[in-house]
Amino acid sequence: MRPSVLILVLGVVTSSFGLSGCRTDQGHYTILSTRNVELSRVDLKYTPVVRDVSKTDSRLWFLFIPLGHAPTLDTAVDRCLGSGDGDFLTNAQVKSFWWTILVFSYESYSVEADVVQTPREATREIQPSPSAPPSPSPPPRTTH
Repeated sequence: MRPSVLILVLGVVTSSFGLSGCRTDQGHYTILSTRNVELSRVDLKYTPVVRDVSKTDSRLWFLFIPLGHAPTLDTAVDRCLGSGDGDFLTNAQVKSFWWTILVFSYESYSVEADVVQTPREATREIQPSPSAPPSPSPPPRTTH
């Protein structure tokens, strides 16, 4: 066999068995957050926005041994919020990605979005509405 044909066959076999990957668009979201935000108190015209923030959560594998924690969408969103010092994301694009090269593998979630910084009073804990006060009991009856 000629050397060029052998290299071509070896390259096809190696890429078929040793190299693979996939990138998936998980979705586009108008608003995305892992925090409680009362949106009725937010006016998007007057709140600061940090544009085009991108963060990932990932893990590397060696053979069949994971090196680190499993990546989660929650962690990627939290990192994005922390990077922009905000409370929720707008125009968020979420993607997942993985690849394998022989004995190494990689997997990740990535989030790219605009981070909205809300006023602090919009993120305070939302308290349940107070229940109605108990009705007064009727006065005791007296018998004569």
